[in-house]
Amino acid sequence: MKVAHGIYENGRVDLNDSVDWPNGAKVIVVKDRQVIGLNEADWPDTPEGLAELVRRMTEFEPVEFTPEDEAEIAKAREEVRRVTLDAVRKQIGLPK
Repeated sequence: MKVAHGIYENGRVDLNDSVDWPNGAKVIVVKDRQVIGLNEADWPDTPEGLAELVRRMTEFEPVEFTPEDEAEIAKAREEVRRVTLDAVRKQIGLPK
């Protein structure tokens, strides 16, 4: 699979580089994910830096889910489970 990068603007994606895809080729466009947290190179490696990181981490409030949240999460997990099992069954040639 060839990957191309570009910029989305005004309803269009302009690719950074030319590609040899035929006109009418179907594509999937996925937004680059943002880095959440620290990149590997940014992790502190001094005792003071590590202590500061631990201090910041302990300041976070715990996440509390409502019963509705829990139900939505359970439903999503069941859908992932179903799709995964269907894919494995298809891959090994078993009926659904």
